[in-house]
Formats: sequence, structure tokens, C-alpha cells
Amino acid sequence: MSDTEARVPAFRPPAHYPTDGIAQSLAGLDFDSDGDIDLLAAIYDDGSHNGYVALLENIGNGSFTAPVKVSGTWQTGPDILVADLNQDGNQDYLVVKLVFNGPEPWESVSDLYLYHGDGVGGFTFQRNTSTPGVIAATVLGDVNGDGRLDLITTRRVWSDPATSQALFAVELGQADGAFGNALTRVLPVGGNGIARGHLNDDAFIDLVVTTASGYSLLLGNGDGTFAQTNVSVAGGTTSPAVGDFNGDGNTDLPWRSAAGESRVWTLDGTTVLSQAATNSQAPTAWKVQDVADFNGDGKADILWRHDDGATFMWFMDGTDDYVGAGYTNSQTSLSWHIV
Repeated sequence: MSDTEARVPAFRPPAHYPTDGIAQSLAGLDFDSDGDIDLLAAIYDDGSHNGYVALLENIGNGSFTAPVKVSGTWQTGPDILVADLNQDGNQDYLVVKLVFNGPEPWESVSDLYLYHGDGVGGFTFQRNTSTPGVIAATVLGDVNGDGRLDLITTRRVWSDPATSQALFAVELGQADGAFGNALTRVLPVGGNGIARGHLNDDAFIDLVVTTASGYSLLLGNGDGTFAQTNVSVAGGTTSPAVGDFNGDGNTDLPWRSAAGESRVWTLDGTTVLSQAATNSQAPTAWKVQDVADFNGDGKADILWRHDDGATFMWFMDGTDDYVGAGYTNSQTSLSWHIV
């Protein structure tokens, strides 16, 4: 067995924890300060159309308690972001929830609900705010260098039933863990997923946003603003992700077109240095789930997930080839998500 093969990670079969709905968003952190990773799950019940957040505490051996509700109840399924938002040393969470004010998309808004953690597994509701439009994707990061986490989103906003814009928005973090007014810019032809990384040599957070026409590469200026470069890809792109595929210390950009073509671009800022097609192409039913160095060789690998829930790993050796590949140990329902 080669060194690379010896480092291929293995996983135990999944354990199942029943809930009264679908766990559509998950986060794993130590919420009760005992040194073990707990789970926070956003639950959605298709029957009642109610959503809420539940905590599953780690009991110390890799298994968890039954889910305990730690939020209010909403009429749509929530998504959650977890971090120490008010810098008190405890993990908080932010709920991003769609609010239907009518049957048409332009009548909807997105609500943000902030809960502060107490460090022993409890949470207290702090405030909620409404933001215009429908939020499509969210990430957290300190984009203006003040030490507070800021909220970055893509969203679609309607000015009337026939006119809408895809926007990229930054809401700067405040001392109480909430967020200020949004700084926005228009994205080309839609705006879907977001991935954060460092595309150039400065210390500022950069962002990659997938659009229906390709990518928007946004280089951070360090003050909450970004320099935007739009890159066209025929057929648009899916599954935003970044990683260092060639081991040179710079962030590279793997992309996949709507038609199923897979490539890895090596980048210097917004300049594409090379455009290598991967030696194998995955059918369109497979989507990029995550990019990380899964086998510890210093180069990014790709985790794929099929529309039926199966997962498959490419252990990459550079930008166009992989040295090992295979299915992970088990197939899970699409109601399961990777934390």
C-alpha cells in the first residue's frame, strides 16, 4: 500500500437520531464547554410546515443525546450559521429564514434571528430583523478588519413583479452580535453559492460567487468593500468551492458547468494561470459537496455527492488527476447533510 493509500480516511457507519422532521441544516461545535463537539440542527416538518432549531449534545463517546428544541417555531424551514458573534467566548447561532408574505416570489423577505449561547447548552433569543429579497447563500467572515464577524449573502430582490436583481450584500457585525445595514452590489445574471478564501497575497478575505453566467471573483479591500471581476463560463457554474490543488500555497478554483464539465483553474488573484480539465468527468447527477485535503498530502481533494445520496471521493494529485478514488462507506438519505 502506498503512503497516499494509507492516509485515505475511513468512516464508521452512520448513527441515526430520529427527529419529527428533516434536519436540513447542521453545525458542529462545542456548545456546552465540555470539550466535545455537539450538533445544532435546523429541523423542518413537511407535514406541519414548521421549522425550529434543536441541540444534540455529545455524551463523550461520539454519540449524542436526543434532539432538544432550543428556538422558537417558524412556518418555514430555517438555515443556521454558528459562531461566537458577540465575542463572549460562547457559541451563538443565527437563523436565516424565508418569510412568505404572499404566493409570489416578489412578496417574500428573509428574516434573521439571533440567539446567544450561554456556554452550557442553552440559548437566549436576542433580536430579529428583516432583509429585503430572498437570501440564496450565506457565509460569515471579518471583511473590514475590526475583529467582528460580518454577514455575506447573495439574494434576489424584486422592485416590481416583473423586475428583479441578483445582489451581493455585506452586513457589518456589531458589538452585540447583530449586523448593520447592508452594503450591496449587483451580480451578473443571478447569484447562487458563495465560497470564501484568499485569492491573492494580501490578508483580506476574498469571495467566489457562482452565477448563471460563470463566476464573480471578489477581492477584499479590507474595509468591507470588494473589487469585482466577472468570469464567463459557458452554461454557468454550480458548486462554489476553493482549495489549493497544486500545493503552491495559493487558492485555486475548481468549477463544474451545468453540463457536467469539471476543471480546476489555478489563480493569481483574479488572473487565471491555467485551466486544466480533470482527467475524469462526473455525470451531472454528481455535485461537488466539499473541497479539502482529506488524505493529508497537502493538496485539495474533492468530495462528490450524487442526487441519490451516495458520496464519492477524488484524492487529487494536482489540478487534473487523482491518485485514488472510491465510494465512502455508506450511502445516506438526502435529508442528511455534511457538517
